[in-house]
Amino acid sequence: MPLRDIVILLMAWTFAAAPSLSHANQSALVDFVRAFKRYTDVKSKGDAATAVRLAKVVVELGEKAYGPDDPNLGHLLDNLAQDLIAVGDLAAAEPFMKRALKLREAKLGDEHPDLTGDLERLADVSLKLKKSAQAVDLLKRALAIDERVYGANHMNVASSLENLAVAHETNGDWVQAGKLRSRAERVRKKAAKEAKKWSKRPPRGGDGEILSRSKTDGLGGGEAGERFSVVRVFYGTNRARSGDGKPARFYGGNRGELEMGHVDVSIPFDHEVGRLESPSHLILDLVENPQRHIVLLSVTPMKERKFLRTLKKHLKGGSGEAMVFVHGYNVSFNDGARRAAQLSYDLNFEGTTLLYSWPSQAGTFSYITDEAAVKVSSRKLRNFLRMVAEKSGAKRIHVIAHSMGNRATMEALELLALSTKLALSTKLAEGEEKLFDQIILTAPDVDSDNFAEMCAEIKNLARRITLYASENDKALSLSNELHGGHPRAGQSGEQILVLPHVDTVDMSGVETDALGHSYFGDHTGAIYDIFSMMWRNLPPDRRCGMVPHRKNDLTYWRFKPGDCGNPVVRNASFLVKRYGDKAKARAAERIEQRKAENDRKGVQQWTRIVRQIEKLIAAQ
Repeated sequence: MPLRDIVILLMAWTFAAAPSLSHANQSALVDFVRAFKRYTDVKSKGDAATAVRLAKVVVELGEKAYGPDDPNLGHLLDNLAQDLIAVGDLAAAEPFMKRALKLREAKLGDEHPDLTGDLERLADVSLKLKKSAQAVDLLKRALAIDERVYGANHMNVASSLENLAVAHETNGDWVQAGKLRSRAERVRKKAAKEAKKWSKRPPRGGDGEILSRSKTDGLGGGEAGERFSVVRVFYGTNRARSGDGKPARFYGGNRGELEMGHVDVSIPFDHEVGRLESPSHLILDLVENPQRHIVLLSVTPMKERKFLRTLKKHLKGGSGEAMVFVHGYNVSFNDGARRAAQLSYDLNFEGTTLLYSWPSQAGTFSYITDEAAVKVSSRKLRNFLRMVAEKSGAKRIHVIAHSMGNRATMEALELLALSTKLALSTKLAEGEEKLFDQIILTAPDVDSDNFAEMCAEIKNLARRITLYASENDKALSLSNELHGGHPRAGQSGEQILVLPHVDTVDMSGVETDALGHSYFGDHTGAIYDIFSMMWRNLPPDRRCGMVPHRKNDLTYWRFKPGDCGNPVVRNASFLVKRYGDKAKARAAERIEQRKAENDRKGVQQWTRIVRQIEKLIAAQ
């Protein structure tokens, strides 16, 4: 691997995640990243013995780069421990697991919920080493943390009780184990009963119409006593189950067979459009809370037949549309589900949202491993998309892919197109109904040449194919360098990719995070643009903020956000989508209500919404 690539990889996915490295010796950093690449290469080939040897080298070099007490070493120690477990050397793995736990305790404190996974994994090893008393103590501590954080009647507490029961059984204490299992069952029933109270769709706001709210909308909140709503997301994944019953850790980073099910995700009532609210060390908001954060509340795996039956029922209860989201690199199942729910909520999507989660390692250093994982996921994603298209009964299906997830998505779509080419190449080209409605490919970490070839194959699969690109996407600029200077499809500037049958949109005008890579879900203007496509299949020249440009005798578009996606534009559009020509009358009623309540700000807001409704209806 050339030195240039090593330094780039370091800057992109090491330095950005660990600022403490900026003061380390440059040669130690280069040695560390070079060793880590060798380690990931060997591990991807299944050479467990060599992986152990290299994992030890990576830890030693990581200590030189980070310092021996840096919390970032925890991930490297975890890797080494898991590799030792894989070759059956549990006794050697145990001290590394204990050291990783101590590093996280130093960073998070002794009672942080993120520690429970470490405690449970260490307890599992302790049981296998016949250290039952140690395992019981570790699991009691994990249970105490869960009870303090989540309350007595929570699914996480039930899972911790079950783990503790197993430890007592291994220790021969069947009476105590039975008591714990009985208690776990009571907790599970109470938690399930509470879950039934949750709305499984984003709730209507206080004004009766607005589905998507934010504290900047000025449109009121939900019913008294409600503090969060719940979005149900159906999923397909080729991740293997981790063996952990807690929702956030139910699926891990290992590969598995295609599984399906649904998850429930909380959206706080003061959610801001474009934000993926999470605990933050910066503001000392350390514990997940559905009243403040977007939280994965439950995971329910299903067999295919039950999955389809449940999916069909959910589709019939909504608009009949389906949206499939495919996440990118460095994303866990947990975070993929949270992003899918946030998108669904912010898009005011009245259909059914689905997630496809491929086995990303969700680790800063796992780019190469993720590249291998996404490559082997395309056929399973193809099978999932085909099932949804052919068996769900959805009226329209939209597909949104992000970053490296575009690789699996594009290959899956290409396989779909090629496998049905005799039927599709003529019938769909002649104007018959497409298999998909919108295919939206955001920030694709895909070679541009390869992307262009695949687009030529899939062009007849959808009513509209859209490419989002940006010259401010630092993650893709670095990926470009890592792949020998070959442009990525999600880059714009001079290398922007403009193709027939694809609407290319340059999103460089959108302000987003430091890497400039997640604008599709972080910026209200981008979210509104996606909404406009999914609502009315609007071409770029009829969408807000689009400025035409030419390249190679083809038109592409630069997005200038302006007022696109502000609360007035967004909520006026939601009302027109639901009520059509009657939307203005509905909004006028709200003005009268606000006048009666002497709410001047409410009157002004609703007056602006009425004017925007008039513009939208006139433009139809």
